[in-house]
Amino acid sequence: MLNSRNSYYSFFLFFALFFYLQKANAERNPGHCSLKDAVNGRNFLELNPNTYFESVDVNASWVRVAVKAWVDKANMYEDVQIYRNARLRDSAGKVLAIASIDFTPTKSISENDSQVYMMIYGYLEKDCIDLQSIPELELSKILLQIQKNAKIDTFQVFLNRFGFKNFYEENDYVSYLITEPDFISQSETPRILMVFFKSELIAIFHTRSIKVEIYDSIEMGKQYKLIFNSKFTEHTKNQMLKIFRSKVEKY
Repeated sequence: MLNSRNSYYSFFLFFALFFYLQKANAERNPGHCSLKDAVNGRNFLELNPNTYFESVDVNASWVRVAVKAWVDKANMYEDVQIYRNARLRDSAGKVLAIASIDFTPTKSISENDSQVYMMIYGYLEKDCIDLQSIPELELSKILLQIQKNAKIDTFQVFLNRFGFKNFYEENDYVSYLITEPDFISQSETPRILMVFFKSELIAIFHTRSIKVEIYDSIEMGKQYKLIFNSKFTEHTKNQMLKIFRSKVEKY
């Protein structure tokens, strides 16, 4: 009986943690929104308020998003195509969205006896995104108010709120990372990477606009931009670039 009870609680904690991780670094919609199959395309999924998703900018008005959800096999054809009016749920059973038409999701991630865990790609108007769920906007607010010797304590609430993963690097360096979807490779790539040396901020690698005043900022090429503290040595700059490359290669 005790083993059974322990198994139950372990199972519950696993899914509670799983549910938390799915929304940790994701944006959300504050109201009802329609996911489309293309920019200005057909509606295929109606999102309920506070549905979490990951996104990548398409243009000034649209983002491409990735939604992860469980679907009952009874609402699917051969565990592949989702039927119209099917309800998509998170790991806690909350209804995230309802299918407007029959459609085929991007891929299956996992399944159990009665459900399939799906990755669904679509397009969403930027007006549907809760501004408070966009990490770059929140980070900009902090950066516009801090001094150049800002410590990690200044960012801790922000890092926790957006679910940054932390990595203890070599020689007193620590990095914090959130990712975004790569729709071509169907994998994840770094979205914001913050690097600290002995608790002091030395660099932020980012793919989207972040406002800053007292730190230097440069373009790194086609995708990434860099905000950095210029008081540090060339050795420190080499170290932060080494950390950045290791994350790009991994994700």
